[in-house]
Amino acid sequence: MSRFSQRNRRATVVLEAAAPTPTTPVASIQCFGGNARVSWTDTDPAGTQWELERQIDAGGFNLISYDSALLFDDGLVFCPSGSTSIEYRVKRALPTPSSYSNTVSLTGTFTGTDPAATPVLALECSSGDVMLRWSETTPTFTTMSIERKIGAASFAQIATRGTGVYEYLDTAVACPSAGSVVQYRVRRTAPTVSSYSNIVERPAA
Repeated sequence: MSRFSQRNRRATVVLEAAAPTPTTPVASIQCFGGNARVSWTDTDPAGTQWELERQIDAGGFNLISYDSALLFDDGLVFCPSGSTSIEYRVKRALPTPSSYSNTVSLTGTFTGTDPAATPVLALECSSGDVMLRWSETTPTFTTMSIERKIGAASFAQIATRGTGVYEYLDTAVACPSAGSVVQYRVRRTAPTVSSYSNIVERPAA
C-alpha cells in the first residue's frame, strides 16, 4: 500500500499599503489691517514650500511668493475699498508638487507693480530634475540671468531666458538628492538690472 505524505505549505502574503493620494492645499482670504491676507491649509505634513500666485482683473496669474509660511499679507492690495478684481491660488512646491488650490478672490485696490522690483524665484522637483519658476513685474524684460551654486563654489550663470519665458529646467541636477547643496538665484539684466531674487535650494533626498 502506498503511503502518501502531504506537506503543508504556508503562503506568505505581503500587503502593500496603497500610495497616498496627493493632497491639494485649501486657501482662504480676508482683509487684515487694510490689506489682503491669504492663508491656506495643507494636509501633507511633509510640505515645506508653497508657491502663491495672484491675478489682477483676469490678466493672468503671476508668482508673488515662495515661502515656508502658510500665510501671506499682500502689501500691494488694499481692501475692502476698491473696484479691482483680485484672485489668488496656491500650490505646494516641495517636497511633492501639488495641484493648485481653490481660487480665492476679493474686490479691492491694487497699487500697481514696481518696475524696479526684484523677481521672485521658486523651485520644484520635476521628473527628477530641478524646475525653476520666477515672476517678473517688468513684462518688457529682455534678459533674465539664471545662476547656480554647487557646494562651496560661487554662483555662476548657467543660462539666460528672454521675454515671456518664466521657467527653466535644469537637467544637469537631480532632484531631490542627498548630494552637495545646490542653490539658485535669478535677476533681470536687460533692459534694466534688478537685484538678485531670493535664493532657492534643491531639497535633500
